[in-house]
Amino acid sequence: MKLLDKLSKKPQYQTHAKITEFVFNNDKERAMYEEYKQLKGEEIHFYVAEHIQSNKYIEVAAAIQYDLRLKYILYRYVCFYEE
Repeated sequence: MKLLDKLSKKPQYQTHAKITEFVFNNDKERAMYEEYKQLKGEEIHFYVAEHIQSNKYIEVAAAIQYDLRLKYILYRYVCFYEE
């Protein structure tokens, strides 16, 4: 009977915690966030923060910058391949 109970249960998926605000180490980070919030939008910052499961702005900014560097590298390879 225990096996049937286990099989009949729906699988529980891990959900990410909803992050509503960031933790800043200093005013320079806060100013950087305000600048990039206008350029990229607030949603992308919170989206990345939820996926890396961190509310520290410096970690979120590093993840976004790393992603951008990867995108530029891949773009160069695609351009090279097309030629």
